[in-house]
Amino acid sequence: MKIFKTSEYSIDATGKKDVTKELQQLIDRVSEEQGKLVLEKGTYLTSSLFLRSNMELHFEDGARILASTDDSAYPMVRTRVAGIEMPWYPGLLNCSGEKHVVVSGNGIIDGQGEHWWAKYWGDDRKSGLRGEYEPYGLRWASDYDAVRLRNVVVSNSEDVTLKDFTSYKSGFWNIHVFYSGNIHIDGVRVLCGSINGPSTDGIDIDSCHDVLIENCETHTHDDSICIKSGRDADGLRVNIPCS
Repeated sequence: MKIFKTSEYSIDATGKKDVTKELQQLIDRVSEEQGKLVLEKGTYLTSSLFLRSNMELHFEDGARILASTDDSAYPMVRTRVAGIEMPWYPGLLNCSGEKHVVVSGNGIIDGQGEHWWAKYWGDDRKSGLRGEYEPYGLRWASDYDAVRLRNVVVSNSEDVTLKDFTSYKSGFWNIHVFYSGNIHIDGVRVLCGSINGPSTDGIDIDSCHDVLIENCETHTHDDSICIKSGRDADGLRVNIPCS
């Protein structure tokens, strides 16, 4: 397996420059050569990255992917959010429609949650969408309309391993796996990082088959590990149970 290292491609690791384009180009090349991309120690400021088939992304100790807080940097995509298909942000790290992908190593995926949580709560926990909707009995709708970033999203994929990294301060669910199968999540740590993180579920397995979760640790402000199959009428329309 060919090894690719971020330093060999002069990718900034100070966390001060957005390197989404450079990292995505390198990811695409690693996939083409069925190789392993090593994120060396440092901080990589990015918006959404999309892993490709037949590759491994490995974090060195001290490596961190840091979410951009520029909302305009994130594309709106068709996805499933809390059981309903709709346009929303993708994850910070995505595996969509791919096979044979590994994410490994003791690095950190940092969603910069405070930026996203403020949409929900407002700076004073009263002026955000939650405060606006709750008097009308629409508390549930604030989860959908306060568009926030998930740290890791695996969708429509097969044979994916997530191992040893830490998901930190996700804007919404930390690790969301849907419409996928043969998934192994091993030794992953989830840290909300605050009591103020709304709907920061740990690991959500959603309309999937053949999933193994082991040796994981979750500290969240909502569900820890969940099995889901869509919500209400939209879940019945999609009709993919977990198995």
